[in-house]
Amino acid sequence: MCTKTDRRFSYYLFENYYAADAADNSLNPRRFLNASTDGLISWIADTPEQKRNYASASARFGAENVDRIVVGGIVRREQETLFFDTPVFLAEDAMPLQTFFSDVASGLAAKLSERKATFYELAEELKNGFSPKINLYHILCGMCFDGMFLEKLGKSGVIADSKAHASGLDYLAVVYEKCPELNRFSDGLLCSYNSISDGTIALQSFGDGNGTRLDCYRYFRLRELGKLTDRFSEVDYLLTDYTETDLLKTIKALLVGKTTPPKLAVALDRFGYAKGGQICVPVYLPEHREIIREIEVFLEETLFAQIVDVLSDMSKLRITASNHNVPQKELANECWHILFGSINEALVRTGLVAAPPFRPGEGRYLQSIELEIGK
Repeated sequence: MCTKTDRRFSYYLFENYYAADAADNSLNPRRFLNASTDGLISWIADTPEQKRNYASASARFGAENVDRIVVGGIVRREQETLFFDTPVFLAEDAMPLQTFFSDVASGLAAKLSERKATFYELAEELKNGFSPKINLYHILCGMCFDGMFLEKLGKSGVIADSKAHASGLDYLAVVYEKCPELNRFSDGLLCSYNSISDGTIALQSFGDGNGTRLDCYRYFRLRELGKLTDRFSEVDYLLTDYTETDLLKTIKALLVGKTTPPKLAVALDRFGYAKGGQICVPVYLPEHREIIREIEVFLEETLFAQIVDVLSDMSKLRITASNHNVPQKELANECWHILFGSINEALVRTGLVAAPPFRPGEGRYLQSIELEIGK
């Protein structure tokens, strides 16, 4: 198990804003949630409450750094004492999480497998050139669990799907200690979307977090921060003079057979959305929305009530976030990601959905394109 000194962390954000619009915002959490924050988070994790005060933290790490994570909603200050104010998972939380969620996920996945014939029958109606297994990977594992279900759980008041900050930005943050015990939850589960969108079309990938995807979302976010690695050098050469909007316009042009700027077309090949100037991933069009909705409704009838019951009663889950009185609905949001990621893993194991390929250094994921998003 990881030692209780010098902990290192991974930081995850669920943004309710276009990331590109916040690129120059000094309070953008992507600017300060990184390795430079590890020492302070580690200190809060391991310092007894009676000694975990603002003055001590400021003396050791600098008041500006402490204030930044307080304003950013990662930590709250109650008088002089500091507490985590967003879900923070430590190595010692791994066993309680495993115990709480493993059996539940297997049971829910089994219920879906029992209804395989209906799911396949619905997916066949898409007629987009891809198998039911691939389409159900994108629709069940991604669009439904990380889309429709997430929205419905938020509207029902079971989870938080939004948190406004003093910066004017709306996001939820989650922090995981980097260690083998937690990697299966933080990076190993199929519960991570990457997407660039203009509101009418999206280039998206869905998979685990076990690496750095060679994906347009990662490229543009790292480019904004000046942190591109060698992995992105070839696409950076192609896209230096172009924006996300330019790339999305190129996809639209390809879909209707129009010519496109050569460098943008090659970049889409490198990202894996096209091959030889032709789209090579599933495309979900406005006319598919009715079928996708039928799949959503069938899934909701099968699982939703049971999932609400699970997430509404986590009183037995005694972990770091509970001890710090992190807002229950924010904790439930991340627990939902753990739960549906675990369900997705079971669906892959049983063969109900396609297994995303493992790509060295990038993890497992599959890509798709969606038009008329959410309509």
